[in-house]
Amino acid sequence: NVTKKVMEQIKQVEIDTNVKKTAEVKNKVASLAQSVLTKVSEVKVKQTVEVVNDVSKVSFDQAEVAQKVAEKAANFKTLSDSFNDYYGTENVRKFDFEVTLVTDRVSNKVQVPINRDTINTLNASGVDALSVAVGGTTVKLKKEVYTEDLEEGAEPPELVVDMDFSDQGFEVRDEKVNFKKGVVTDVKVFLDQEERKKLNTPVELKFKVDDFEFWEEDYNPSSLSIYRLNEETDEWEPVGGRYDPVTNTVRTNRLTLSQYTVMQSNKSFADVENSWAKDEINELLGKGIIDDTENFKPEEKISREEFTTWVARAYGLVDDEAESPFADVDESSDHYEELASAYQAGIVSGGGDGNFNPDSSVTKEEMSAILANAMTQYDDKQLNEEVTGVLASASDADLISDWADDDIALLIELGVIDGESGAINPKQELSKEEAASILKKIYG
Repeated sequence: NVTKKVMEQIKQVEIDTNVKKTAEVKNKVASLAQSVLTKVSEVKVKQTVEVVNDVSKVSFDQAEVAQKVAEKAANFKTLSDSFNDYYGTENVRKFDFEVTLVTDRVSNKVQVPINRDTINTLNASGVDALSVAVGGTTVKLKKEVYTEDLEEGAEPPELVVDMDFSDQGFEVRDEKVNFKKGVVTDVKVFLDQEERKKLNTPVELKFKVDDFEFWEEDYNPSSLSIYRLNEETDEWEPVGGRYDPVTNTVRTNRLTLSQYTVMQSNKSFADVENSWAKDEINELLGKGIIDDTENFKPEEKISREEFTTWVARAYGLVDDEAESPFADVDESSDHYEELASAYQAGIVSGGGDGNFNPDSSVTKEEMSAILANAMTQYDDKQLNEEVTGVLASASDADLISDWADDDIALLIELGVIDGESGAINPKQELSKEEAASILKKIYG
């Protein structure tokens, strides 16, 4: 029934747009399909709640979990196969088999222990990610989080997801942000009873917007961001946020765990009023992706350092312990952590001579390579040689570097780059407003 409904919606999108299987339609439908897959992955089974020292420990019935996961695996295969068959070999979207264990916010301190038997069940069923939803807060852990460094045949660790909740509200509006009242969640993850404040693989945090209230006069859900409490300064800082209107949720990736909530920034640059990308620029500023400075200089060329910084922040990859191998990136650089983190995460590799050339302008093909690396590793996209044919009709296809062919084809297939204007312009240097618009298309 789920598969039938999704395929009917696919055909309806094509009818409504009067086009068939274009990159834009395929991308929208792929996102719809993943949202449906995520929704049907929710597992509601018999639970037991044990209160120990004011902490509510929620345990799930192992036998029922195993049964439900087997059912979800069959549903996942049917729906993903139907989508892949419909769109054929040019599909550039990978689908995550995600299982979500759901419980209510039974108290302000909730622990969800996941025992070894459950993890073995998930692994045997091919689950890519485990999510734990407590009330309106969800923590999604990719398989790598709880299986990293696990030797073949070794038992997986005991996993505990811990959430402490508090409710905050303000009668007087803060000028800096739009936030009336909502939940603050302190997220912790334990592996074999050891708290992991920082992880090697980002976890995804997701909040239901229904748990928050905002001042209505300038409320804009697409501008919502997840905020992290900086424990050193005791100030809230935006750490990104993708709004999903289908589920009315905001999500972001994080390597470091802390206290989080959802707010809307009211920040804007003084010099972007006449920019055609004003909305995209200010939204990325409010989400903490673009540096908070007085002026943005939208028509200025964007450097490799700045664009790489944006991508590292957008994908939640910034690690304050990362080290840069580049001879021309000094530790005193304002963006040293972001560049070192991007290298560590496999987003950039440098120029081949030991340098990164941070001050050089980003070309369209360099931008494509950076984004493709991020999307294929952290955003469920895949390079596909079948789509490189979209480059053949370009008048300047011979100017594209061999290392950028698949990357540019991916971005064209996703509708990020215009592939129908006759020329790709792979060596074109991007302006900051162009870069912001492109990143916003991907980031959502």
